Amino acid sequence: MQAQRVVGRVVNGNISIRLTESFNQHRVEVSILTLDEDEKPSSQRRPHPDILGQVRIKGDIFTSTSEQDWGLCL
Repeated sequence: MQAQRVVGRVVNGNISIRLTESFNQHRVEVSILTLDEDEKPSSQRRPHPDILGQVRIKGDIFTSTSEQDWGLCL
């Protein structure tokens, strides 16, 4: 089974979806859901439930190398 997520805007009751070549000659099911315009995607990352609480930090990881090595400086 393949999946392709498309977010679009309905104009005059119509929406156009372009699928990849791999969908040709296959039966497909289409589900339409409205999205809350006020709802923003969460930018906070969360660990996978299987590893949640499994990692323990021992020592000072922030001063273990220079800031340039972390790749965080602009």
